[in-house]
Amino acid sequence: MQPNPHSKTVKGLSIAIIVLSALGLLFCLGVGLFSGVVGTAVDQNSEEIAEDLNKYIDSSEFSEASAQVDITTEDKEELDAALKTLEGFQDVDTSKLVELIGYVKSDDAASIVKMFTSDDGSFKELVQSYEKLSDEELTELANSMSDTSANELIEFREMLVQLDESGITDATTADGVKAANTLFMGFSMTMVIVGFLLCLITLIAGILAVRNAEKPEKLGGAFVMSIISAVAAFLCGRIVTLVLLIVNCVQISKVRKGQI
Repeated sequence: MQPNPHSKTVKGLSIAIIVLSALGLLFCLGVGLFSGVVGTAVDQNSEEIAEDLNKYIDSSEFSEASAQVDITTEDKEELDAALKTLEGFQDVDTSKLVELIGYVKSDDAASIVKMFTSDDGSFKELVQSYEKLSDEELTELANSMSDTSANELIEFREMLVQLDESGITDATTADGVKAANTLFMGFSMTMVIVGFLLCLITLIAGILAVRNAEKPEKLGGAFVMSIISAVAAFLCGRIVTLVLLIVNCVQISKVRKGQI
């Protein structure tokens, strides 16, 4: 029986997929190792890093380099309405919230960063001030701002509380640096593990296709794995591998149907 010429194409494409997948696995391992080394170094030098951050934030260079928030006239009118409403809440100390809005109005990004990262308790005071506002008061505040809903303000309050509890806003202290580093490490390692597993899926698909390239009756599993792998490659952003897998699916289909 004459061998199907598409079998050679399937084998060639599959070998290319195996090579790219193996490179992807090595890359994931490299990124994981690099992240681990960097994370360990940051943890061991957290005090020095925190000290350098403090010096930079207090410098004039930081104030000049800080990204400026582009506040439109409409935005400032909204903030003015919010300030007027906050002044009416006599039973709650909203001074820190008023201070933050003032920084936003004046495009003072440097002061906003300092409020969020300073170890003088400013951020905690801001959170406590915002927490004391009831849902009814937040609704009243939202009603004074046409482009803001009560739910958005409530979600913002929850975000502030979560930031405060995470310790990340204490970035200018050693503990804050460690907290931020832990978050970064968790995120990077999660991405590495996901990427590694997705590369492993495409590697298995390539191996199955190579082993059964000349056995049409056994290519069913390779065809299914190639489709799953195409999705995995898309999720990883591996465009070249994605194209190879799609073409390979077509060639596998031809081999299975005995087309020449």
